[in-house]
Amino acid sequence: MVCLYVDDMLTIGTNKDIINSTKKILNSSFDMKDLGLADVILGIIVKRNSVGYILTQSHYVEIILRKFGHFGSNHVVTPFDTSCKLKKNDGEVVSQKKYSQINGSLMYIMNCTNH
Repeated sequence: MVCLYVDDMLTIGTNKDIINSTKKILNSSFDMKDLGLADVILGIIVKRNSVGYILTQSHYVEIILRKFGHFGSNHVVTPFDTSCKLKKNDGEVVSQKKYSQINGSLMYIMNCTNH
């Protein structure tokens, strides 16, 4: 099985010879690097154990929290502080680009890696 997303590829199979043959075929047509066993793909950590594989998105979540300056934030049970009272914006400018980046990152976590 070959999993491809833009420029990230993961080759999976039960027969190492077939996997290597597939990689040779792909390498003859495309410029690619073999990085060996997968440990992270698309922000998802891949760990192997005796039963199979464990996939976790904590790596990507940490990257996003650090990127937007919220890594040290406290954990909460609800995603919104219920004691917070909403008020009219007093003219403080909100960066639409940053808002879009945060929203897109959260949507990626929700829709693309949480299955």
